[in-house]
Amino acid sequence: MMSATICFILVAVLVACDQLIKLWALNSLAPIGTMTVIPGVLSFTYVENRGAAFGIFTGQRTLLIALVAVILCGAGWLLLSGKIKNTLERLCVLLIISGGLGNLIDRIRHGFVVDYIDINALFSYPMFNLADCCVVVGACLMLIAAFRSERQKTQQLHTHEEKESDGDSDSSNG
Repeated sequence: MMSATICFILVAVLVACDQLIKLWALNSLAPIGTMTVIPGVLSFTYVENRGAAFGIFTGQRTLLIALVAVILCGAGWLLLSGKIKNTLERLCVLLIISGGLGNLIDRIRHGFVVDYIDINALFSYPMFNLADCCVVVGACLMLIAAFRSERQKTQQLHTHEEKESDGDSDSSNG
């Protein structure tokens, strides 16, 4: 199990990386707008996102700050309370905390979130940043962990039922 210290260090490193990249975007990318990395596939484009994912809650800065703060407090409590024992699930929560915290810092400091990753490979995807990646990867891994846990519980239940039925047939044969 990951200790609280390791969790704190991982969150700090991810938030620091997110903030350093956003600082680069503010200082170097904002003046030029777009930097093409792979033509037609990947660009870095400076965008000031004043809403949440996919532009929802645009202009609702106070609501978004409050909502994210509540979610972060709940996730932090889950992580530090010891209620989550599984390492994968702890990793999921710390990724979500890291991403939420990175974007919360932007929203408080600038009034918007700095987005810069622009992918146009097969379809045009909304722009995002490292913090968004942390939240999405954490949420996807959490779903995988939940399905895996449910499957293990189902297998244990079937194994237990088989043992009970074997025990019943043994006692009736005597």
